[in-house]
Order: sequence, then C-alpha cells, then structure tokens
Amino acid sequence: MFADHRPDDAIDLVRAWRDEIDRRLDLMTAMPGHPLGLTREISARYRLPVWLLVIDELAYHTTVAGTGAQQKEFYGLLRDGVARGRAAGMGAIVATQRPTHDLIPTSLRDLFDIRIAYRTMTRTSSDVILGDDFARRGFSGTDIDLTARGVAWLLAENREPIRTKTAWIPPEVRAQLSVSTVRNRPSPVDPFPFLNPDDFKDL
Repeated sequence: MFADHRPDDAIDLVRAWRDEIDRRLDLMTAMPGHPLGLTREISARYRLPVWLLVIDELAYHTTVAGTGAQQKEFYGLLRDGVARGRAAGMGAIVATQRPTHDLIPTSLRDLFDIRIAYRTMTRTSSDVILGDDFARRGFSGTDIDLTARGVAWLLAENREPIRTKTAWIPPEVRAQLSVSTVRNRPSPVDPFPFLNPDDFKDL
C-alpha cells in the first residue's frame, strides 16, 4: 500500500495498518496460551508476515497538509499503532527533516526503542530525537560534519548512543533505480488469509 500527499489517503493507510494490529492482537488473544507477541512460529503457521509502515516526512501530515482534524486523526492513529504494533509484528519507521518538540512530543518519541539522529542544525533538534540532555552529554547531531553523508548517532537497546554510518544513495542513483527495478517488482498478492478469532475457539 502507498499514500502520497493526499491527507485522506494517508489517514486510510495508517488506519488500515492500525486495524491490522487490532486484528492480530485479537487473534493472538484467542490462540492457545495467549501469546504476548508474534513469534516466528506463529507468523509461519498463521501466515502473519511482518508489516512495516514507513513515513518519510512526519511533519507533512501532522502540521502541513489537511485540516487540523485530519492532522489530529493521523497523529492519533500513528501513536496508537506505534504503542501496540510491536507485539503484533507491525513496525514503523518515522522520519522528519526538522525535529521539534511540538512535532515529536516525548509521548511519541519514547515509544521508539531505536532512534537515529543525523546531522542537525541545533543541539535541541538532536535531543528531540535521542532524548533530553544527550547533547549535553556529548551526543549531538551538530557534531556531525556536513560532508559526512550517512553518519549518525544511533540509540538502541538502552545503551549510550553510538556513532554509526548508514548507506547514502545519491538522488541520481535513486532515480535510476526507480526505473531499472520497477520491472522486477512482484505482482501484488494477498499475504495472508483473513483469519477470525472464532477460528481458534476449539483449539
């Protein structure tokens, strides 16, 4: 599924993702032993693949596009899904160019156990991503050289941030890949049957 700049399409996509979280959690509640999270065995047996929601620019749908009501609905669906999705194998990657406290409040940021801060213009922006006071402790996106493409601070697994480097693909290469790889894209398929909690009543 894909949504571009239209607020209603983006809301529908995030709602579908959140509704699938509800469906999976209902299914697991009805399973023997009431598993607390999606395991590889459950994923394979019941055909529940991992889903990943990717939001390329959070600010667009929460502060720019659409009405205030649409922005609020988008944010509410996203926050709820991020809070409950991990147990159901439903992850999210959220990115923004200008992180601010009003755009990424701690109530959303703290739900992500992996955070990556690339170069930022201010120490405050870096702290919005990594957490309060990390810049004061020596972990700041402002220390990353402007020419150091892909270099970032990575915070994960309750450890101190580490300096890391991710792949950086120039715009012209991305444009070439979008043309050269599209012919190899598989046809859309239904990745799983729509199971119902009643299916597990007698198990």
